This record gives sequence, C-alpha cells and structure tokens, in this order.
Amino acid sequence: MAQLEHVARYDRNLQKDLRELEQNIWLGTPLNQGKAGNIRAVYCAFDLTSIVAGQTFAVEHNLGEVPLGFVVVGSQETSVIRLQHGTDAGGAVIPWSSRRIYLKCPLASDVGVKVILLLWGTDSGG
Repeated sequence: MAQLEHVARYDRNLQKDLRELEQNIWLGTPLNQGKAGNIRAVYCAFDLTSIVAGQTFAVEHNLGEVPLGFVVVGSQETSVIRLQHGTDAGGAVIPWSSRRIYLKCPLASDVGVKVILLLWGTDSGG
C-alpha cells in the first residue's frame, strides 16, 4: 500500500512539473548567435547577398554540437524563406558539424535578403 501512495505522489508531482514546464517555455529574442530562450537552441543570422540560387553555402553556429534541425524565423529585419540542406556536386547531402551547417536557397528571388535560423540540438552534450 505504501508503494501505491508513493507512485500516486510521484504522478502528482510529475504532472505539476510538466504543467510548469509547458507554461514557461520561451524562445527568447532572435539575436545572431544568441541562445534561444530556455531551450537547447541558438539563433544564427546571415545575409544571402552573395549567394547564388541553388548553390550550397555554410553557416557558422555556436550550438556546441551537431544540430538536429533548423527553422527559418522572421523578425522585423529578416525574411522568412525556404531553405534546403546543402549538397555536394554529386547531389549528396553535406553532413553538418558542431560548427557549421550547409544549406542552399532554391529560389533566385530570395537571394539578397537577411535570414535568421533557429537551430536546435540533440542533447548529446549532457
């Protein structure tokens, strides 16, 4: 019986903690190389002024690990555009590293804009 009470108390505490977490997740201010709020993520801003449509380019980041993914986010100074994973000359996806990701902009009309990404991690560091 004591074990059941312990499980019920644990369940109540877990539900309380999850509600607290759900109500307090925030993304922070999208500043270049800044931490994204209270999640394991960073922002990366860059200009597409010298990028050719369809050409792969590198974006430096300070996440400290290989990112799991990215989302293009907008701000008053940036544009939301479609980006794809970068590829080599043979069409193979270029793997990301703990310092760089590789992307390409498929549309010529998006070249010349400023972009900001939200990169999130895999929690491999801890």
